[in-house]
Amino acid sequence: AGLRKPRSGSDPELDVVRDDVAEARQYFEHALSSIREEMHHLEQNMSPRPIGSTATRDLSVPLDIAVKDRDRYHVKASVWDAGMFIGLGAFDGWTHGLLVIAFLVNFVIQVLSCAIVCFAIADDSYSDGIVEELGFWRAQANATDVEKICEGDTSLSRYDLQRELFDEAEGYVSILKIGAAKIAIGPVLSAIVVFMWILNVSRVIRDVFDFVKSVSNLRRNEEFMIRHPAPGVFRVHGVSRSHFVYATVSAILQVIIALVLLVGGSLWLVYTKSIKDLMLNAVALAYIMEFDELLYNVIIPRKVKALIGGMEPWPLSRPREKGFFDDGAPRRCRCCPRHWPKKAVYTFAFSLAVEIFFVAVLIAPHYDRVWQVRDTICPATEA
Repeated sequence: AGLRKPRSGSDPELDVVRDDVAEARQYFEHALSSIREEMHHLEQNMSPRPIGSTATRDLSVPLDIAVKDRDRYHVKASVWDAGMFIGLGAFDGWTHGLLVIAFLVNFVIQVLSCAIVCFAIADDSYSDGIVEELGFWRAQANATDVEKICEGDTSLSRYDLQRELFDEAEGYVSILKIGAAKIAIGPVLSAIVVFMWILNVSRVIRDVFDFVKSVSNLRRNEEFMIRHPAPGVFRVHGVSRSHFVYATVSAILQVIIALVLLVGGSLWLVYTKSIKDLMLNAVALAYIMEFDELLYNVIIPRKVKALIGGMEPWPLSRPREKGFFDDGAPRRCRCCPRHWPKKAVYTFAFSLAVEIFFVAVLIAPHYDRVWQVRDTICPATEA
């Protein structure tokens, strides 16, 4: 629904009320049709059962109703979502100033974090010719000194670099035996941590898409309209063009930051060879991604928190206009199951595809290089 123009010769406020009544009537007609369908399904599932039967009541109906109720966007306690209320007339200048400052601080810190992760620390410490250089060193070094390095002797100070490289590579390619199975600790843990990071980024991107979709389903008005139907409850009745532009721009920025951190953070995790540092780096990336929520809890005023806390969820879908041969219910794929979890399926499929790509293109070649470094310094027969 675009910007509504008043009918000629009529009161604009009266037109808004008429539109609200028409939308409410359409919504309740659709809800009544759904309730009749669910009641029919419920009557079929509540047929008498024989005594002693172990069958339980079918929970599909109440679960379907719960899914419909959750098909809304709950405004998050984050700086990005709080920025939607910049310019709201109910807030004073200090509140608007803190909202703007929080948005700028969050944006600058997350952009700087992306730059540092991608261009400063997300690189492989092993140079392209490190295997050849270590082979040349081994050919020139004393066999006794090499043997001491392989045994973990720390008395040879002039070979500190070679000993550190060997210890690091040895810990990365070390084998963990679980029954008859043998697992390389480094690459397996790296794949697990990278997959967890991919899931975290996928969740953020999915929330951003839900945010934009919910804002697009709200009515466009000349100003941001919020009503107060009950104590502590706030309902958004329409958003202005400027707030819709903010939602679009902030969503684009969030997606860009998330994708940059996805690539840069994954490279950082893949090229981390220390098992302990691998877990610490994963926690550090999570802190960067959740910085907007931390800043929200510290800077955002209580008035804004009270508004967001009492805000009714925003609709993620818009009821289709009722036609002549249907009841206005949204169309769905006939071959798809009822209320199939498409968000979960899409998110998991995207995460799994990215994980397979990273394992094949980054983790496996990196494991081979680390093994070559370890085997060049101390072949497996000497370790």
